[in-house]
Amino acid sequence: MPGHSKFINYQELKIQETSDQLKQGSIPKSINVYLKGANVKQASPGDIILIQGILLPSKKFSFRDQYSLLFDGHIEALKILR
Repeated sequence: MPGHSKFINYQELKIQETSDQLKQGSIPKSINVYLKGANVKQASPGDIILIQGILLPSKKFSFRDQYSLLFDGHIEALKILR
């Protein structure tokens, strides 16, 4: 129902460690960042940014092991600085 809906800007980023932060031969770690509102389009691929936000865990559900204690995490960004 478009007349009764409220649309907001939304973007998902995947950030990872830079090569100077890694030991030689190791694989960079990455995490998803969710942006809303004014924070959308603040970063482009290849930018080095500073993110202030909230780290939120989300439980991994699998069909085999419903009682697993595995968690993923993502960041809900509050502010992005270049």
